[in-house]
Amino acid sequence: MTTTLLTQLTYPGREPDTLICGLCAHRCGLRAGQVGRCGAILHRAGALHSRAAGRPAVLHADPVERKPLYHVLPGAKLLSLGTLGCNMSCDFCQNWRISQIHPNPAGDSIPPAAVVAAALDQGCAGIAFTYNEPTIYLDYAAAIMALAKQAGLLTAFKTNGYLTPEAIVLLTQPDWPLLDAVNVDLKGFDDGYYRRVCGARLQPVQDAIMQLHRRGVWVETTTLLIPSVNDSDGELRALTGWLASVSPDMPWHVWRFHPDYRMTDATWTHVRDVERALAIGRAAGLRYVYASNLPGDPNQHTRCSGCGAALIERAGNATTALHLEAGRCGKCGWSIPGRFAQCEVQK
Repeated sequence: MTTTLLTQLTYPGREPDTLICGLCAHRCGLRAGQVGRCGAILHRAGALHSRAAGRPAVLHADPVERKPLYHVLPGAKLLSLGTLGCNMSCDFCQNWRISQIHPNPAGDSIPPAAVVAAALDQGCAGIAFTYNEPTIYLDYAAAIMALAKQAGLLTAFKTNGYLTPEAIVLLTQPDWPLLDAVNVDLKGFDDGYYRRVCGARLQPVQDAIMQLHRRGVWVETTTLLIPSVNDSDGELRALTGWLASVSPDMPWHVWRFHPDYRMTDATWTHVRDVERALAIGRAAGLRYVYASNLPGDPNQHTRCSGCGAALIERAGNATTALHLEAGRCGKCGWSIPGRFAQCEVQK
């Protein structure tokens, strides 16, 4: 499936009959018949085609809190869509059963209009592209988002942040913004770690976080805390200090690691190490830090930066109490950053 967006992000290579994919920072140069590192982009007949487009491996309603997006429509449901494949190869991947499998383009496809209809039928407030990396099927996602905006639905990405600058520009045009919110996995703060463990680089992820924030997308970030791998005080200070320099209002979610994929010999993250990371984040100046996969932990709640009142209370992936009035604290009137109102229908 070739669409306008994918065509705009296709460039001629230096070698004859080579096309460069501009979806992600790998910028794979593909000869005829070759597939990109993600397994989803194929060079065929002089053009790039998305093998994952139209073929969701996951399509169901989820709480927005599961993304996690804690400052976006608390308590709402999003229709979650994921395909097969990924442009990273993280040894610790928690969704490796779909992300590390290349998509199969055989069979019937699900058109964008059917995805939007499913979201509306299930009473969802929006559509989230999640579970694997949306960048690898960005053309399909963009077609869905365009229809979703017409229907007044919010759109969100759960992403590793490896989008190119020009891809972000296409998703965030001032007169027709397609993307409302993202949660970016900031997997660590060491380039060697990114190269060795994820098959990628750190700088493009930092660049994407900054560009998305500057262009008006609501950005939250998540770090999977892996014992003795990316959890040193020094690395966490550097990571959270950098996030605070982008915006102290950018929520940071600390995710507890469980052994999986190629890291089955690693140990679970101890709760005290999650709490240590949160304390480092607060000391760095971040106003909203969360222990997002520790059900029952009070660090799941959103507190007012003005008076300290609990404004959004959560248990697991559910919002249990909401004390906001038009995005403001009901006690002191402090404005809480985020996306707390439903989207307006795009004309």
